[in-house]
This record gives sequence, structure tokens and C-alpha cells, in this order.
Amino acid sequence: MTTQKVAQVFGWVFLVVGVLGFLPIAIISGTMGMEPTMMLGLFPVNVVQNVVHLAFGIWGIMAAKSADGAGTYCKIGGVIYLLIGAMGLVTGLATGFGLVPLGGNNVYLHLLLGAVLAYFGFAGGGKKA
Repeated sequence: MTTQKVAQVFGWVFLVVGVLGFLPIAIISGTMGMEPTMMLGLFPVNVVQNVVHLAFGIWGIMAAKSADGAGTYCKIGGVIYLLIGAMGLVTGLATGFGLVPLGGNNVYLHLLLGAVLAYFGFAGGGKKA
């Protein structure tokens, strides 16, 4: 898979997850606001995290238009998600700076997302689609 394809796929997934986070449908329980609710019953999310997902989604879709943009997206996104995952793992904090949920299954998801993005950003070579 090329770096551009990875950026595009991650962009669309982040965009969909961000939108779903705002919808009061069966996959989300509770009310939406700063207090976390559970997406799919597994991942705590709140309004700030949904906005971040939307931003990462739009960035990924736009970055996928060029090899350089996709490489930058994967590198920066990978490092950010690895750091967020490490913060949740090492500190055991439930939230990052009181803004976004870091604990629970989010730790492992963020580490996985960061590892995949970083791999394609740093080792993927920025191949064109």
C-alpha cells in the first residue's frame, strides 16, 4: 500500500469516526459534551476528540493528493498518535490535559494507529499511488 493510499484511507476513517461521534445513534451511549461517552462500547470519546478526528480526517484526505503531503501526514500523525498512546499508557491518565479521553482501549488504539502511520511515513518511502 502506498503512503498516499494510507493517508487517504486514514483520512476517510477519521472523518467517518468524527462524524459518528456527534450522532446520537445506537453505537454511542450517553450525552455528547466534554464528558466522555463510549463509541462502540469500547472507546471513550468526547466533543473535542470528535473535532480532532474530523481535522485529522480532512488533513488526511487533502494530504493524499501528493506523495510529499501524504508522507508528512503519516509522519506527523504517527508521532502524535504514538505520543498520545504513550501518555495514556505511561501516566495512566484518563484524559489528556482534561480535554480528550486517553485511557481505556484508546491507549491501544492510539498506539496501533501511530505505529501504522509512522511506519508508512518513515519507512513507506512516500511512493506515489
